[in-house]
Amino acid sequence: METLVVELARAETWRDECAPRMRAMSTPSSMTTTSYAIYLVRYHESVVCNLFELVLSGCSTSALDEVEDDVAAELADYCLRRIVWLSAREGGEKSDDDDDSASTTPDFTLSMSALAIARCLAASPRLLGQTRRDALAEALAPLLDSKPWIQRERHNSSIIKVYVDGSWTEDISEWDANTRVQKCEAQVWLALRSLLCDPAFAWDETRKSLAARVRKHLNESTIDQIPVLRDLKHVLDEVMVRNLDGVHVASRLAIEIVPKYRRALTQNGSAEYYESVAAIMLRERFDAIFMASIAEDILSTCEMTTDVAAKTTSAAPSSSSGDEAPVKIDILRERKTLDSASTSFDTVHVFEYDFAKDRAPNEVRAKTSHTRGLRRALASRSSNDGAEVELPCAFDGKIRVNFDARTITAPLTLRRSATTEDKPSVWITVGALAVDGFAAQLRLDRSPRGGDAYVVRDVHLTIAVTAAS
Repeated sequence: METLVVELARAETWRDECAPRMRAMSTPSSMTTTSYAIYLVRYHESVVCNLFELVLSGCSTSALDEVEDDVAAELADYCLRRIVWLSAREGGEKSDDDDDSASTTPDFTLSMSALAIARCLAASPRLLGQTRRDALAEALAPLLDSKPWIQRERHNSSIIKVYVDGSWTEDISEWDANTRVQKCEAQVWLALRSLLCDPAFAWDETRKSLAARVRKHLNESTIDQIPVLRDLKHVLDEVMVRNLDGVHVASRLAIEIVPKYRRALTQNGSAEYYESVAAIMLRERFDAIFMASIAEDILSTCEMTTDVAAKTTSAAPSSSSGDEAPVKIDILRERKTLDSASTSFDTVHVFEYDFAKDRAPNEVRAKTSHTRGLRRALASRSSNDGAEVELPCAFDGKIRVNFDARTITAPLTLRRSATTEDKPSVWITVGALAVDGFAAQLRLDRSPRGGDAYVVRDVHLTIAVTAAS
């Protein structure tokens, strides 16, 4: 971990001190090379930050206690700087055109990763000194007001997007934005719970504002989604009603660990020193030769990718009836057992379908969810598939549809009654377009041979495209 911390400190120092000076010194002809160099360093920093996030998230509390003090102090200060930047930035809108907007820069991505790291560090009281724990709590509270992980489009405030796993998702509803706890917000809540529920946290009258700031966002809906926050609610309620004017905080000697890695990189550096480093890097590291080598690497990578794709295409078997079908539909019959508490199913029919090439897809829109989709007809892989298979009118089971590595299931109950006696066809719908991303519709016709049976005649698959405006 020490090696990763050193790399993180180097990347951050280079980004803060050298990158701005390199931009200022670059000429229009060398700006492309400079931008690429800055991108590489920022990408390196984000990779190291993500490694810390993965390692710490997978550690138990006992494993976190074994993290070195120097590493914890360096990481804590790094997270504080990123969270303070996130709190101080202008939020509320996400630009449509500006690629350098605050919500799309690498700084924003690093700050989101810092939230997860801070939550892991806050879970272990030993890793952070009391001064850093207090500072972290003060820095996290404003994020509940601004919620930078939720943005509205600058030119269309009705479009709301949420930041999840490194990217902005499609627009969500107003209810989801205001009620549902997002992943980044959960990191903030869990970190605040670890910090504020710590018995060592010194509450006084000046910190009542912190309790009030956090408490106004802690409602029953949030607690239902994160039940462990009920402890935090009790602590905040107790602090709000207590009179802390007479509370005396005993004087104590606090010994804090000074982060040595970033300090070693910055304490002897002056403006002239960083300017000389930037000039040397522009002259010796990111010159025309470097640009040519990068171009050669990109070309060789593209050629290698093309060769692999060509070999894969040539080695792939031709399309035949033995290939895996895009859509697979299973009919399962309920098995009657003596134990009424358990239910089992047996597969009785399996249908395989391809998309019909001679029938164009139709656009459909769901009335309730306003979801738009494309409805495509399916063609059986066997000309008689489905036509020869009969389902009795008295049938209990379920139907399962597999498409694009996803599976949806619906109960299938067929009964003959007076209301269905005169109906030659029965339509069955499997899945919900807005929830599952696709839905299947099957038409069952009365068997032409007579008798109390149905046969599968027409099958359609509707694939969700996007939400309708």
